[in-house]
Amino acid sequence: CSRRTSQLRMSTTLATIGDDIEIKNPETGVVKIVMKFGGSSLATAERITYVAKLIRKHVEKGYKPIIVCSAMGKTTNTLISAGDFALQ
Repeated sequence: CSRRTSQLRMSTTLATIGDDIEIKNPETGVVKIVMKFGGSSLATAERITYVAKLIRKHVEKGYKPIIVCSAMGKTTNTLISAGDFALQ
């Protein structure tokens, strides 16, 4: 997944989000790739929709993505605080 294809260019409606995504065919059959998303890329419904379409378009081209999702927008500090509280 190149940086250029994974950059978020937000559309005005959920129906058109992701229409700008272009994925190149893998050079050697089926290719496993790791795609990690978190933070601002999962912070809103629009961004989650974009990520879902990005993943789907990779699958349609023959990639076998392994998806890693980290904490959604602005939740990392809350998770750390909850862990600290649990240790007290």
